[in-house]
Amino acid sequence: MKKLFYFAVLFVIITAVLSACGKTEKNTTINGEVESDEVLKYRLVNDEYYEVCGIVQDISEVEKVTIPEKFNGIPVKRIGNEAFLSCASLTEIIIPNSVTSIGTLAFMECNKLTIYCEAKSKPESWNGSWNPSNCPVVWGYKDE
Repeated sequence: MKKLFYFAVLFVIITAVLSACGKTEKNTTINGEVESDEVLKYRLVNDEYYEVCGIVQDISEVEKVTIPEKFNGIPVKRIGNEAFLSCASLTEIIIPNSVTSIGTLAFMECNKLTIYCEAKSKPESWNGSWNPSNCPVVWGYKDE
């Protein structure tokens, strides 16, 4: 009985880890496979916009990330749940105004990170626990 229980727990954990990139808000449809540029992974949602769902490169190498306003000509509107979870080397991320939603625990355990947002304040549509590590946030950032 214990073996069955441990197998079930292991199955749930593996399933959660493997599907992390596909986590989105309710009532959304994930289209196609994960796509990527040199640094970020994206998923198309409802054939309308992209969500950033992680980093392509080895997490230990990435220090600075700029979320683009568009990927493949389609707006990037969301940073998915746990998208940058445990990116310990990440020191800087720039988030454009096109990002109108950030999922749960997006920057969990990113202890060296400073977040630069073009938005003047936190949009209401960003999840309340988007920045659980309380990384410093610079609002109204303009990349020059």
